Amino acid sequence: MQIVLKITKSFAKHMYNKADLLMVPSKGVEDMLRVQGIKTKSKIVHLATNPEKFKPAEDKDEAKMKIGIGGTIIGFCGRIGKEKNLDTLYKAFLRLKTQYKDIQLVFVADGPEDQKKKFEKAIITGNTDPVPYLQAMDMFVLPSLTETTSLATMEAMATGLPVVVTRVGYVKEYVTNGINGSFTPKKNSVVMAEQIERLINNPELRKQFGENARKTIMKHYS
Repeated sequence: MQIVLKITKSFAKHMYNKADLLMVPSKGVEDMLRVQGIKTKSKIVHLATNPEKFKPAEDKDEAKMKIGIGGTIIGFCGRIGKEKNLDTLYKAFLRLKTQYKDIQLVFVADGPEDQKKKFEKAIITGNTDPVPYLQAMDMFVLPSLTETTSLATMEAMATGLPVVVTRVGYVKEYVTNGINGSFTPKKNSVVMAEQIERLINNPELRKQFGENARKTIMKHYS
């Protein structure tokens, strides 16, 4: 297995160095390529999203009725995998569920069955259009251990959602703590629960963060 990985890495490096130009999503990725010995000229082209598609619902209650999920919705979009660290979010949710009976955890995601069955109290949609679910959510949480840019977070922000995120990849460049969202440490379900609870108890803060989140996307990542 190690030999295969070594050969694959060597081939990838060779092909990258044969290119005339590499387009990368962030400075972090550019630096990583340099460390790996890739010398090809590169240009940073940030990911962006369509704020005409990803936009707030006109009526949040109606949006929840459309997907058949009520209460306060804590959401995640992406993929169910170990690097997404959904275990920490799930533990935070279970901690809060004992006090806030109407909260729901929704994963707009799919993944291996052995991974999905660990989250029996969460609603897992499978692969589907995320827009109706984002419009129904009250907040978006990204608990990842690693990311490059996280287009899913950008889409959530464009939809006007406050976000709770880990400081990973380029995410820390467009999320501003206390302005359009908040940061939470990796693998710390206690602090994550506190950040989520703050938003549960403060609809005005959710609204403020959500409006600022959409403005961030409209200004820089449309």
